[in-house]
Amino acid sequence: MSRRRGKKTERKVDESIVVPVLQLGDEVPNFVCDSTTGMFNLHDIVDGSFAVIITFARDFDPVGTTEIGMLAKLKDEFEARDVKVVAIGVDSKSNHRKWIEEIQELQDCEVYFPIIADQVDPPRIM
Repeated sequence: MSRRRGKKTERKVDESIVVPVLQLGDEVPNFVCDSTTGMFNLHDIVDGSFAVIITFARDFDPVGTTEIGMLAKLKDEFEARDVKVVAIGVDSKSNHRKWIEEIQELQDCEVYFPIIADQVDPPRIM
């Protein structure tokens, strides 16, 4: 296990899976995934900007609904700072899309960022 400034930089999930431990300012490993806006490559979306990557428990969860709605309402603030937003959840893309409709109605906002459908068992990113 490598270390940086006395902190762990990776952790072992099991004998075959080792995942990086990320800290603020670290570059997130690139991946290709399916989302509510279609297939994309994370580094193409971020493209040299900073990014906020949010995870949540399940679609239609009241806390997640509020958090996603608030991030959507802060669009102008994120754009002014050249920050991209990406959300990751374990539900399907079609379920995410239904949830987005509910978020937009309940929170009076437009969810403009992709929500990744991470349905690998166990989830890859969370």
